[in-house]
Amino acid sequence: MIIRNALIIILVLLSVSGFSQRSKDTTDSSDRVPFKDRLYYDGNFNFAVGTNTFINLSPRVGYKITDNFSAGLGGKFWYFSSRDFLSNARYSGSLYGGGVFARRNITENLFLISEYEVLNLGGLFSQPRQDFWQEFLFAGAGYQYRMGGALSFYVIAMYDIFQNPYAYSIYPTIPIAGVPIMLRLGVSMGI
Repeated sequence: MIIRNALIIILVLLSVSGFSQRSKDTTDSSDRVPFKDRLYYDGNFNFAVGTNTFINLSPRVGYKITDNFSAGLGGKFWYFSSRDFLSNARYSGSLYGGGVFARRNITENLFLISEYEVLNLGGLFSQPRQDFWQEFLFAGAGYQYRMGGALSFYVIAMYDIFQNPYAYSIYPTIPIAGVPIMLRLGVSMGI
């Protein structure tokens, strides 16, 4: 039931996006712009080293199907390690996976986004490590601040349509009117 509703929402968003683009511009912009110029790259990379170590590599590549609509895929790898001060024991874990996304620009700075991810959380939630795959379906909106040239900073607020309880353990979440909203920050190049 949840998957069916999520797919309906995504299809409606994509249909409206495609229809509104064609009504504005009947020429296919992909004929005018070379393939490599329609690609863009974004994602997240952060790390902290010390008593607690955290590494996040989450690259994505997108393709501008039209001037206002794009889709793409991405990968994700997180590693963390922490030392317990009382016992001096070290704990570590990781997650990895990938997914696909669709993005519809509303204005130059505002956009709608949906993402489907499949992540192996076995390195975080099971000891000894066992494969533990989880699915996430996010939908939300974002704001993009252009820093000059092709470089942009973005912030995205998304809701997990599947309501997977593990989403709240791995993504920064804030409750807004009782609804858990995931936040993502990142840098984009080429869009």
